[in-house]
Amino acid sequence: MPANSITDAGRCLVTGAGGYLGGCVKRALEQRGWRVTGLTRQPAPGVSDVQFQLGGEVSPADLAGAQALVHCAYDFKQVSWAGIHATNVAGSEKLLRAARQAKIGPVVYISSISAYEGCRSLYGKAKLAIEKVADALGAVVIRPGLIYGDRPAGMFGRLVRQVEQARV
Repeated sequence: MPANSITDAGRCLVTGAGGYLGGCVKRALEQRGWRVTGLTRQPAPGVSDVQFQLGGEVSPADLAGAQALVHCAYDFKQVSWAGIHATNVAGSEKLLRAARQAKIGPVVYISSISAYEGCRSLYGKAKLAIEKVADALGAVVIRPGLIYGDRPAGMFGRLVRQVEQARV
């Protein structure tokens, strides 16, 4: 059986594992038997996560030994197109190219429903640009809508808090 089958899962890298979506993906993969290494800006003490900065240099050797990669990371601190492009678009391309050179498969890129031709937000434009890179490099692109779960965070968490605080 291949190393990435459910019964004999291998090692999967998850970028953005310290964020809401990446954390949910990491837990779900672990529950299915994968050994998951989170690639995150601030690894928590006592876990196997590795420090990773989107936009930084990534060597295929840094990814060696993984059978799969799920790219969830996005740096929301960037607000200008130049910063967004350098960190998120070019940074994702570096990561995806390194994964391809390291012969990791499958590679999954988690995009956003905000990514579509003609979108006006810089976030949507960046996600769409990353989708094009991911597609060209053979990654699977997933474009989810609203992300929600038991512990609301991110956009869903903000919506929950708004409703809870609203006067009716």
